[in-house]
Amino acid sequence: MQQPTQNVTSSASVSVASIVDAFLDWSQKHQAERTYSRYGEYCQSFVNLFPDLLVADIKPFHIQEWVDSQSGWGNTTKRNAIVAMKRAFNWADKQGRISVNPIRHAEKPTPDKREDFITAADHNKVLVHVRDQAFRDLLVLAWEPARQSLVE
Repeated sequence: MQQPTQNVTSSASVSVASIVDAFLDWSQKHQAERTYSRYGEYCQSFVNLFPDLLVADIKPFHIQEWVDSQSGWGNTTKRNAIVAMKRAFNWADKQGRISVNPIRHAEKPTPDKREDFITAADHNKVLVHVRDQAFRDLLVLAWEPARQSLVE
């Protein structure tokens, strides 16, 4: 006889790790591999820092302490990490595994602005492979403002 699924909302002793594990199991089955992989990296990083933390005890300050402890993370990575944890807890809330998302108010930093520009040489390498003339014209048109800024 199969055991019924435990109603997590009634248990104060549910670990954050168990919520993360359940979310990642779901993510692996229902989301793209890349999404699952990124969620896994971020969520596991949190669990590694707070391995015994219970859902009843987690607060937004845990999220802040976690991202602040990651010296190599910029604002965009911190934001993505927070999104991953909030996603796990939003999923658990919607599934009825928890009664309320305790980190719903965790704040996310503004992502860093990307300023990677493609060089003229890279642009030409791309154009060599484009066979469709309309698409080629679009790429040339889109490149024009960048080319102008290089000339100035």
